[in-house]
Amino acid sequence: MTVTTAGKSSLPAAPVVVTGSRGRLASHLAGALGAAGLEVVKVSREAGEDRISYDELESSGLLNRASALVHCAWSSLPATAEQNPGSTKAQDLPLLDRLLDAASRRGGAEPLHFVFLSSGGAVYGECREPAGEEAPLEPVGWYGRGKVEAEQLLAARVLRGAAALCVLRPSNPYGFRHAADKPQGIVGAALNAARTGEPLRLVGGGSSLKDFLHIADFESAVIASLRRRLTGTYNICSGHSVRTLDIIALLEEIGGIEVPRTDVPAVPWDVHACLLSRKKFTAATGWIPARDLRRGLHEALRDAGFNVPG
Repeated sequence: MTVTTAGKSSLPAAPVVVTGSRGRLASHLAGALGAAGLEVVKVSREAGEDRISYDELESSGLLNRASALVHCAWSSLPATAEQNPGSTKAQDLPLLDRLLDAASRRGGAEPLHFVFLSSGGAVYGECREPAGEEAPLEPVGWYGRGKVEAEQLLAARVLRGAAALCVLRPSNPYGFRHAADKPQGIVGAALNAARTGEPLRLVGGGSSLKDFLHIADFESAVIASLRRRLTGTYNICSGHSVRTLDIIALLEEIGGIEVPRTDVPAVPWDVHACLLSRKKFTAATGWIPARDLRRGLHEALRDAGFNVPG
């Protein structure tokens, strides 16, 4: 996808639509956008007290006055995608196509800024050198394959001017609000193990090498893309990779806790080594993560209710 910017550096005054608003990533992002002073419209398959349905989004004419749509909705996580590999074709691609159709029909002087959340941690497959956005896409699991299919659909639609399209490929976000019943990601699962005493199932003995990005830095990256009305494809990452086992050791050191764990065999769909480059996004926006891993894990421990100094 060709990279262009509109040269803007201020946040849009018109509403920003956030899809998949019941999901953890989208709910965090919607809160951050609201705190930044944006009018946020949350959308989900089912309407609720603070969100509307996709049918209402289309029928209300809201897209005619919206400045941007951040598409967070997705039907699976990496593990659940392996259990239901057809979910992307059955749910995700039709919804994406529907939203692009709606965007193409809207009025207004300029196309809708359409930001799609892909996956830096899954679309490249194994990468032992820092992968830039032009690196081959060689996903090893159904989750990554689904994100690549969605990117291909977007690339086809951008040629027809459906919207001003931006693909963001975030690495592994952490620091979500703690949910004991549904811990998300290795950091959330480790903190839950420390809290409950239920051993963490450490896939492959924790030797996987991955990039981790605090949720607040992810949020600021999305805001930077909206501020610039950025188009093109970008990695959103820390630019540093670390072993899963080292993440756990840091949590134990910083929090003075013990994370019980048991090793389980590696699974074929999990990327063992993922190194990413953020140079392109930093050059386009000036964004750099505000938190190194130690500070980010300190905040994650504190926000999860652990008593940590500082």
